[in-house]
Amino acid sequence: MENEKLFTTTQVAVVVAQFNMWPEISLVKDQCKRELILDGKAVSDKIEKGGLDEEIYELKELHFLRISETCLSKIDPKISMLAENLTDLVLHHNKLSSLPDSVGDLVKLKLVDLSWNEFDTFPQPLCSLENLLTLNISQNQIETIPVEVSGMANLHELYVSGNKLSSLPDSLSKLELLATLQADHNRIAELPGNVSEIRALKALHLFDNVLTDLPASLVLLDKLKLLDLRGNKFKDRRLLKLANVEQTQPKGVFKHLKPIYDKECASGELDLQKVLKFTPKL
Repeated sequence: MENEKLFTTTQVAVVVAQFNMWPEISLVKDQCKRELILDGKAVSDKIEKGGLDEEIYELKELHFLRISETCLSKIDPKISMLAENLTDLVLHHNKLSSLPDSVGDLVKLKLVDLSWNEFDTFPQPLCSLENLLTLNISQNQIETIPVEVSGMANLHELYVSGNKLSSLPDSLSKLELLATLQADHNRIAELPGNVSEIRALKALHLFDNVLTDLPASLVLLDKLKLLDLRGNKFKDRRLLKLANVEQTQPKGVFKHLKPIYDKECASGELDLQKVLKFTPKL
């Protein structure tokens, strides 16, 4: 009789959960969809009233999850239950300031968008996502990027604009596939000396920082096609001219400077200003 009663109680619990399930989640579950989008005020009101519907973590076929423009301030550790298939996690324009460690279990993630939240530290769990291709954590309050960022070994695009960064870590050089680095509107005063080791880099956005100089080895970025240095504090006239407009060159921004750089290296007098003075294009 007790077992029968327990079974009945369990059945009741399931019925109640289904009754309270958000219709957006119910639709995805019933139709076995692989995408769930929860946006805007109506969703925000439901979160404020009773929190995020935990049935979301039962949608184990999800590939794409977006929750944006809401008051969401916390992600439940149960999000790891989506690890089998989730590839895109979009959480922009919320109130998030941290992520649970279990986010690091979402090993199939290819894209994470955490822009326009309230992070003041870089979410450490992201650093273990080896298959991540694109990370957008722009428009937060982050002051440093940890050295462990190198753990995102397959990262192609990193967007960190609109934070409070004063520097970039040397470990970025270990991101051998990084093609786009966007770090506009920060407080970056200097670039790491080994920035030239990011040999796949094609676009480097550093608009509106406080750079006063550049490492000469920057000219080794032979795949660099777009360089934006506008709005910085360069003192040297030629660097100012370089930074005056967004540099876009299909064959590479610094291609014509490489022979001069090699010559300067051989002489032991390596200086970017000296390299620049040999080019008539500035």
